[in-house]
Amino acid sequence: MRWLLCIVVCFFAGALVVAGEDPIKAKPTPEDFLGKWSGKWDDKWQVRFTITQDPKTKQLAVLYEWEEKPGKPLRKQRLTGKIDGNRLRISKETEITLSSKDPDKGKAVGNFKVKRTAELVREKEKDR
Repeated sequence: MRWLLCIVVCFFAGALVVAGEDPIKAKPTPEDFLGKWSGKWDDKWQVRFTITQDPKTKQLAVLYEWEEKPGKPLRKQRLTGKIDGNRLRISKETEITLSSKDPDKGKAVGNFKVKRTAELVREKEKDR
């Protein structure tokens, strides 16, 4: 009986954890990623992705800016983005996914020497 109770408790605990996560948008389009996205790697270092699209080639261009040391100017790198399933791959190490609940929220994952994550918010049109 105790074993059955443990299974039931674990099932509901897992359901609560999953319910608290923000699901990823299933089939994003290039337009879904356009704009200026800001956040902090591991809630510590500023990070910004400005994503634009070439009207002729439809290729996504990404201006990746990050803070290497708190308080110092942001470093910059221009990259090309490519949609891969439900994510935008910016480099071999970095990708962005979008919230299915809020079109102006996303998450960046950087698989560097140490894995980093950043909750991203897109600036509103008037702020850009």
